[in-house]
Amino acid sequence: MMYSAPSNPYREKKQSPLVKPALLTMFAFAIVIMFHALLHHPEAVADNRAYQAQTEPGLRSAAGKNSGSNSAESMADLYPAGPPPTVPFNVMMLLADLNDGTEEMIVFTVDPAWAPKAAAHFKRLVEAKFYDGCKLYTVLPGFAIQTGINGNPAVQKKWEKVVLEEDPVVRSNEKGTLSFSADSDGIKNTPFFFTIGDMPARSLDKKGFTPFARMISLTGKDGMPTLEERAQNKYRQKPEVAKIKEEGNAYLDREFPGMTYIKEAKVLR
Repeated sequence: MMYSAPSNPYREKKQSPLVKPALLTMFAFAIVIMFHALLHHPEAVADNRAYQAQTEPGLRSAAGKNSGSNSAESMADLYPAGPPPTVPFNVMMLLADLNDGTEEMIVFTVDPAWAPKAAAHFKRLVEAKFYDGCKLYTVLPGFAIQTGINGNPAVQKKWEKVVLEEDPVVRSNEKGTLSFSADSDGIKNTPFFFTIGDMPARSLDKKGFTPFARMISLTGKDGMPTLEERAQNKYRQKPEVAKIKEEGNAYLDREFPGMTYIKEAKVLR
């Protein structure tokens, strides 16, 4: 006598022959909707790719999912494939509109051993000519000189999509060092400052400002005192950073004419 398995009361019922065609129709309709979205909203797709993509070590995209920006394109343009620097290199900046109307060359050494992420980021910014035309918009005697906001708001906005991740502080913010500054949310991207006094070093270290370079000359001289004395510092009221980012150099030229600025910056080979 053959054994017959008991029927399973939980077994799925056989599908109706109309179910499969219905599923195929729904699937096709979903494909059409997705294709329509690609045609009319390519920026959303670009943002999702940028959000998911791996960037260079030490960097991430500031744009979130579906933010409406072109962060995927920006990241690809700003950070082409290439190894980060591993040995120290020199950078030259030509400063114009000093308080005596002259121009001076400033040279400093960037050391990846101090801050590898910051060094690589700064090198890319210089090579992209980002700092050309940037004003020294804050001069605090005995403390710091700040610059690094591009005069073109569209360029500034593009680079702000790239956020610098923190390096540990291995070198103190001594007089003559350069560090990236942070905004009110603690985000670092393009602005940086020269430390021109020894007093704030310890407090800056505790706040996570990581030196990545040190000035070695201002036309062959010990740079920091000379730079502090000669950079334009005639405005008691300081420019608003938000307005610089929004209007660029047009705002500074209108409200704070004659500011010292970076005429050219380049990596010395």
